[in-house]
Formats: sequence, C-alpha cells, structure tokens
Amino acid sequence: MGFLKKIDHIKLLKIALGISIFSIGYLLTMFYFQMNELENNKIEIEKYSKADIELLHFKSIVEEDSYRTQSQILNQSISSNTIDFNAISNAAFIKNAASFEGIEPKYAQKQNFIKELIADYIAFKKELFAGKSNSTVSNYNTINANLLLNINELSADLESKINTSNDAYLQMLENSKTSGFLIALISLTIFVLAYVKMNEDLMKLQKINDDVSFINQTLQNAEMVAGFGSWKLNTVENRFIISDNFYRLLGTEPNSFTPSLDKIMSFVHPEDRSRVLQLHEDSFNKNETTTIIYRYLLEDGTVRHMISVGKFLNNSKGELVKIGVNQDITELMKKTKELEDKNQRLISTNSELESFNNIVSHDLQEPLRKIQMFISRIESKDFVASSNEATITYFDKIKSAASRMQNLMNDLVDFTRTVKGDRIFEQVDLNVLFEEITEDLILIIEEKQAIILIDQLPTILGTKFQIQQLFVNLMSNALKYVKLGIVPKIIVKLEEFSQDFVNDKNISSEEYYKITVTDNGIGFEQKHADKIFMLFKRLQTDQSYKGTGLGLAICKKIVDNNNGFIKAVGVPDQGSVFTVYLPKNINLS
Repeated sequence: MGFLKKIDHIKLLKIALGISIFSIGYLLTMFYFQMNELENNKIEIEKYSKADIELLHFKSIVEEDSYRTQSQILNQSISSNTIDFNAISNAAFIKNAASFEGIEPKYAQKQNFIKELIADYIAFKKELFAGKSNSTVSNYNTINANLLLNINELSADLESKINTSNDAYLQMLENSKTSGFLIALISLTIFVLAYVKMNEDLMKLQKINDDVSFINQTLQNAEMVAGFGSWKLNTVENRFIISDNFYRLLGTEPNSFTPSLDKIMSFVHPEDRSRVLQLHEDSFNKNETTTIIYRYLLEDGTVRHMISVGKFLNNSKGELVKIGVNQDITELMKKTKELEDKNQRLISTNSELESFNNIVSHDLQEPLRKIQMFISRIESKDFVASSNEATITYFDKIKSAASRMQNLMNDLVDFTRTVKGDRIFEQVDLNVLFEEITEDLILIIEEKQAIILIDQLPTILGTKFQIQQLFVNLMSNALKYVKLGIVPKIIVKLEEFSQDFVNDKNISSEEYYKITVTDNGIGFEQKHADKIFMLFKRLQTDQSYKGTGLGLAICKKIVDNNNGFIKAVGVPDQGSVFTVYLPKNINLS
C-alpha cells in the first residue's frame, strides 16, 4: 500500500467508489438477468426433459407393440384376440399433448406428424386383423419403420436440445459465479480502500488533535509568559469566551465565573467604564478593529492598566465573531511615565547645558581674554630682564594654564554644539573639505614640516560643520601627538572593502564608505582602544602632550550623529589608524 501515500487519497477514493458503484451496479444488473435466464433455462430444460421422457416411454410402448405384432406375423397367429389396439391409442403421448406445450414449434409439429403416423400404424394393424396379405404386411412394416425412425429423430433432437440447454445452463451458472466473485472482490476492494483512507484520516485527525492540544498548551503558556489573555464574542449567540490567563489578569482563578460582557465590564474602572463600553458598541456599527487602553480593578482594589485589541471575522458557520487579546501594560505605563519624567529632566538638563554653553562661550571667555591680554602687555615690557627666574617660571605656568583653560572651554563649546547641533544634512565633498582643513592647519603643518597624503575621496551626505570638525580633530591629534624629532606623516585614504565587523554589526561596502586616517605618532596600547573615545579620558602620556580629553569624544559623537562608526587601532611608539565608516545614504527618520 506504499503507492497510496504518493497520490491524493480523496481523489483515489472518489474514483474507486465511482468505478466500484458503476461496476457493482452493472454486475448486479447482469447477475439479475443471469438469474432470470438461469431460471428460464431451467424451466425449459425441465419441459424438454419431460417431453423426452414421455416420448421415450411412448417409444417403448411402440417398440413393444411392434415386437409383439411382428412375432404374431411371423408365427401367423394374428387374430382379433391377439391384436391390441389400446396400448398405443391410450398412450399419454397420443391422448395428452401437454408435455410438448411451451417448447419450440418444430418439436410440436414433429409430435403431430408422429401422431399421424400412429393413426396409419393402427389402420394397418386393423388391416392385419381383417386378413393378412403380403402387401398388408409390407405396408405395416414400412409404416412401423417410419414411425420408429421419426420417434428416434424427435428423441435425438430433444436430447440434443436438452444437452445444449444444459451446457448453456452450466455456462450461465459459471458466469454467475464469476459475477458474484467480481462483486465480492470489488466490494472488498472498496472496503480495503475505505479502511486505508479512514485509517489514514483517523491518524491525521489524531495528529491534528495532538497538534491542536500542543498549540493550545503553547498558547496558554505564551499568554502567561507574555501577560495577555484572549477572548471571543459570538455576536449571533451572544456568547462570551475568555482564556484561562484572562481570568488571571482579572485576579481570579480560571472558570471562577461565567463570562459575559456585563461581568467583564464590572472589572473596568468606573471612570473608564462608559468610554470603554461606548467604543466597544461603536465598533459593531462599522466592524472595525478596536484598540482600547483603560484601567481595571482587581478584587483587592489594585488598579491595573490594560490594552484591549479586538477584530471582527466570520467563523465556519458564517456567524460574525469578535476576537481579541487583552494585555496588562501596567509596568509599561510605569516605565512610560518614568521615561516621560526622564525626558522632561533631560529637556531641563539640555536647557541648563545651553545656559552653560553660553556661559562658557561668553561669560567665562571674557575674563580669560582679559587675563591673556594683561599677560601680553606684561610680556611687552622688560619683564624678563627685571624678573628673577622663579617669577618667570610662575608667569609661564600662568600663561600655560590660561591657554589650557581656553582650549578646554573651546572644546566644551564644540562638544555641546555637537550634542545639541541640528542634523541638517547636505552634500559634502570631502576633497574640498580636506583642502579647507589643510589650509586651517597650515601653520602647524609647516612648523613640523608634516607630510600630508590625501586620497581621492567621495562626496557624502552629512552635516558639514560636524564632518569638518571630525577630521580637523583627527588631523590635529596626528600632528600633536608625535615624538620630538619625528616628521609627522598623515595618510587619508578611501579604503576598498567587502564587509567589516564593527561594534557587533556587519558593515558592507554597499552601505558605507570606509575612510582611514593613518599617522606615525605615539600610538597607544590596543587595550585602551575603546577608552580613548570617552569624555575627558586621557591616556597616560608625556605631560608635554597637551590635551583636554574631549577631541576624540567629539569625533565619536559626530560619527554617531551621522549614523556612522569609528574605531581605532594603535601600536605604541609607531602610530595609529583611525577608521571612519560613513553611510552612503542617510536615514533621516
């Protein structure tokens, strides 16, 4: 039965049933006619057998009478007392022709012809009674021979007919057996096919039941884990069905009450009840999906928040049914409230940061500029000649501290601008941008006789002043953090790549440009690669390298603002490579 698994059982069963029903109908019809034909053939055989038996009986009478008469003729002892006219005349074959009724006319005609010969036979016997002569005996012998011949011929014809009918009867009986066998075989085939199909359907049904049971258990567990409950409202039967976890959401045990709309509404917070009921009723007018957020009360008075989503559909009976899920969102509401509070505090902090930025960029800069101005005026006089060594040292420290403070305030202003800056994206030609950067840094480049190699770079979509500040910081660091006596060498290249892995994300060349800034500076330990981008984080370096710890933090923030990535690879005393990934297309959403 393996081949049955490879075809459509339903179609197979339909075809088999159709063929079987037709075959059984045909065979039953044939069987019915065969039985009728058998019955008719049996009756016909009985009729011909009865006629043959009667004929044979009459033949024996005629032969006996003929033998007796021939003996008397030979012995010349014929007399009125010896000749019997009644034996033949009273024979059933002569007096009663019923045995030949219903058989073929030719046999009845033969019977009548024999009767005529009997009449001649009796007539010649009477002549013998009257007086024997040679001609009379001759005529008697002739008619006697002719009579027996016709009787034998009729008997042979009857026997042949009986034999033919018997053969036909046996053949029809064999055909009937064959028909009966075919009917039984086809019926058995139908039974086997039906059994196989029903058995397979039962196994499928069992599997489906097992799957449904497993799905129900999974759904119940999923409802408990996810904290939601499902419900169904049949609008025709006005019947409400809720899941076990729906009961639990309401603070009750499963099946603790008969669910109904009124009962469910009794759990809704009184202040929300009329609104929820109105939205629920309005949904039936348009058969639209509903999403309702409301409060509900547990039996102990605890207030919880719930979201209910309902949708209309028709079941297998065509009845309109509203199904839905309810989820407890109390914790989500709390977190949302906390998030709103944090957002409000963030807005306040940003406002304070803006104020701080204004203070740094204006109020603090003013006294610092005055300090630097007075330092400049003091230095213009004969300060060095009139001052001792300690005073000059202290004065240099004051000037250095003022310079560091100014750099720090400038970096703070830049950082706050980066944090707060509007994300106005535009086409930025990096080739033009680096020309401007090189022009801005020309003094320090010439002072250190730095070698700057810049590859052909693409045009990107980004915030121009931030992108410029990004590469200014990277170039400045490369020029600043280099050992004494070493000519700085900076290489800016557009790298070809297929796919890189940065910050647990795959970066492909189809989405990002890869730009590297390589220097031959002091480098750093690779274990500190992530720390260098942290705010105010400076590595342990020689105090002669001045920095605020904000430059690379600003770079990281700028790259984040432009939906990119940045990473650094360093080797102490050999240099470092900063790799910037900038998107080819900015997602502004």
